[in-house]
Amino acid sequence: MTILLITSFFISCALYIVFKRYYPRFMLLYMPAAITMTSLVIYPFAGQGNFINRALILTMTSMLLIGIILAINYQFSFTVRKTAELFMLTLLISLLIPLLLTSSSDTKYWSAAYLSISVFIAGYIIFALGIIDSSVKTSKYSIYRFIKHPVTYGIVLIYSTIVLLTLFMPYNYLYIIWFIYLLFYIFKREQIK
Repeated sequence: MTILLITSFFISCALYIVFKRYYPRFMLLYMPAAITMTSLVIYPFAGQGNFINRALILTMTSMLLIGIILAINYQFSFTVRKTAELFMLTLLISLLIPLLLTSSSDTKYWSAAYLSISVFIAGYIIFALGIIDSSVKTSKYSIYRFIKHPVTYGIVLIYSTIVLLTLFMPYNYLYIIWFIYLLFYIFKREQIK
């Protein structure tokens, strides 16, 4: 477990340096990139191959890939004001990923993974529509008529899938604390531009 934690730490630090130096416009994609890379590297060594682990890898990989596609096609900038706090949030969840991958077989309720995938899809639809409709905010069919900040709320729903995946697992309080800190980071300080 110690080797997995050290590996998670180095992956998060290396990706932070790469995103900070070469891709500052896409800093919001740093967290799904770190979660995806950590999950993909640690998954073969965790010894668990169940739906919860695969759901985590699938959701974060699709968040990263579709975020890159939206950034390229719509020239959307995913900047963040305080990158050090984003680094701490990402480092914390990256250090919790080995715990999730190794203890996922101890969950009490397996159907929570299905709920988390549904919430992820809903959050991603809101997130993508917020980016695509950003140029037509005044249209009567725009999502901005119904939701004031769709990108922010979509991100919150996307990252709530991690909490829903771990809701019935032994160390769920760690993920809930991380999510509360993430909510504080996103809403109280309005970090996402």
